[in-house]
Amino acid sequence: MLVIVGATSLVCVLASIFLTYLIASFGAAAEAGVGMSAMEAFLYLMQDAEFSKSFYTDLGMTALFWLIGAGLEIGSLSRKYKRTKTIR
Repeated sequence: MLVIVGATSLVCVLASIFLTYLIASFGAAAEAGVGMSAMEAFLYLMQDAEFSKSFYTDLGMTALFWLIGAGLEIGSLSRKYKRTKTIR
């Protein structure tokens, strides 16, 4: 159960970052007066080294902090379960 919830939350968080970059790419293309779809603008901007680095850094840092949080939560639940088991 915990693995399913954790994996689902990770996918949703990473998808929200992707959507944020997609919307920002579309906004940048519209601001520049270029008629591109959101995906075309995103793929075009991914060719820029700085934009690409920023995107992958955001994804990596999000995944890292998700892993830290999930690990701490698993540790907390494990300690809580052990306490209730020894009290009985």
